[in-house]
Amino acid sequence: CLWPFALKYSNLVHSHTPLLQEQFQGKTPLELFTGVEVRPNPNSFHPFGCPVYVLPNELANGQAYDKWLPRARKGIYLGQSPSHA
Repeated sequence: CLWPFALKYSNLVHSHTPLLQEQFQGKTPLELFTGVEVRPNPNSFHPFGCPVYVLPNELANGQAYDKWLPRARKGIYLGQSPSHA
């Protein structure tokens, strides 16, 4: 059941996409709501459901890791993490 993740990601993309109507002057819904200029980088958005590779915690933290063990696990991109930058 990936629908909640898809809707959350769709909302994130929509709120960071500039509006084309003249009255909004190319501002994003997030800028209109907060009053702060936010220019997102479109390169940070990836297709929902595309394959991703996740590092084990030992590698991500710089700890020793057996060189014969797999370096990454394959996963599915479900959107940006709320707890990481």
